[in-house]
Amino acid sequence: MFEALALAIGAVANVVELLRSALPSDARKRNDICHALRLIYFKPYGILSILHQLAEGKRVSDKQVSQALIDFNDSQWEVVAALNALPRGSSKDLRVSMKNAKILDDIRIGKLSVRQAVQNEINYYGQIGAQPDPKRIKTLI
Repeated sequence: MFEALALAIGAVANVVELLRSALPSDARKRNDICHALRLIYFKPYGILSILHQLAEGKRVSDKQVSQALIDFNDSQWEVVAALNALPRGSSKDLRVSMKNAKILDDIRIGKLSVRQAVQNEINYYGQIGAQPDPKRIKTLI
């Protein structure tokens, strides 16, 4: 799990680098990439809000956890589609540099790993008697 998190942290650093570097000059490709990156962003409400509350030791109702998890899972197809829309490092698309395509590959892998880790962590708290581990949750956040 921590390897996935380390990869995700590296991917975030790469996003910053990607956004600082020149995105493709082709406006349509640039807009497609920006749209995909917006779709995969963890919004501050929903599952991220639940994780923050758990990390702070606050009580979260089963109903809140259930609804956040349903919303999180329902968006999975949209996130996967957005990730698949990103250019790949092996792509021959000349509108995206190999460096930026590699960064997008790292984002793709990292995002899927983080989503899986978040889902596993939240599902764990749905178990009877399971107690949140604030240190683990802070690592995910």
